[in-house]
Amino acid sequence: MTLSNKDNAYALFESLNARGVQLSASDLFKNYLLSVLQKNEKIYPDYFAELDSRWASILAQLGETAFTDFLRSHTGMTHPLPLKKNLYKTLKEIVPASDQVNPYIKSIETTAPVYAALQNPHDSFWTDNPNRSTIKTGLDMLRLFKIKTPLSLLMAATQHSDPTVFITILRWITIISLRAVIAAQNTKDQEVAYNKTACALTSGATLFDCQSLLRSIYINDDRFYAAFKEYSVATSRTSKKAIYLLRSIENHLSPDNKIDEAITIEHVLPRHPCDKWQEAYGRLDYNHAIDRLGNLTLATASTNTALSTHLFQEKRQLLAQSPYKLSQNIANYTTWDHDTLTKHQAWLAKKAKSVWNLPEFAIT
Repeated sequence: MTLSNKDNAYALFESLNARGVQLSASDLFKNYLLSVLQKNEKIYPDYFAELDSRWASILAQLGETAFTDFLRSHTGMTHPLPLKKNLYKTLKEIVPASDQVNPYIKSIETTAPVYAALQNPHDSFWTDNPNRSTIKTGLDMLRLFKIKTPLSLLMAATQHSDPTVFITILRWITIISLRAVIAAQNTKDQEVAYNKTACALTSGATLFDCQSLLRSIYINDDRFYAAFKEYSVATSRTSKKAIYLLRSIENHLSPDNKIDEAITIEHVLPRHPCDKWQEAYGRLDYNHAIDRLGNLTLATASTNTALSTHLFQEKRQLLAQSPYKLSQNIANYTTWDHDTLTKHQAWLAKKAKSVWNLPEFAIT
């Protein structure tokens, strides 16, 4: 196809890319930057090969599939977060002239390894960080729940001269995000708040300023408690999320009690209850109860096998011997039906308010 100018060619390339043709987003952005440089006669020929090499190095750190997501998050550190379909247009506005190309490339060279490390708690980027353990815990949680909306803010926080700023913001984000997951908060609202905070932080905002900007997406205690009381987590494929939630509450209840690394999830009402179990729990209710968080507890593999599908009276004797407070609390009930499960999950919700809590975000 013959087009009237290069801008139309790039626009066509972007349009095809948006419609599912397997074209490289990195090529689109790189070619635009090269076209800007070509307008400057002072650029030496070897610079194009140098830029190509630097670009390849950035891609090697990210992987081709992550490039567009990275560039969008990078943009969100200093500008309103663009939609993916508008990213090319935004890029042209950010880098309109040849003298801005090199600073832009340097900026993404600096942040690309950070972006990759934020999604991999085991990345060598964190090896020498004195807060490595704290960082790993926070990033593990974000990865487990597939939370990526705060990446622009986390990238901005790593650039701050005070390392405690990153640790503080990471802690805020993990708690805000967990409450948002439980309460099914709109991710668009979170994205907007994180983007505004990232831009503010990059421009010199204080932690107090950031706190004010993030307060709008912090789920309050009443809403969090109400949502947690009803929360269900599917365990048919993986029980990692359920284990994380219950382990966090157990650690809060018994901070000195080491939890077995090979811990498993026990369904009090079994996943496939026999007739006696269905009758005891309530035939109309049991299908909706199996994956409710209140029906789950922590158990070692051997205990899990021993509990099996036994009726509650047998189970509660074994649960009473458990080293975990969660199981001991379940053993205090004489029956296990809809009412007792609801009561137990309300107890969990009350504890959860203390586990995932930011008192400084409460509106006074």
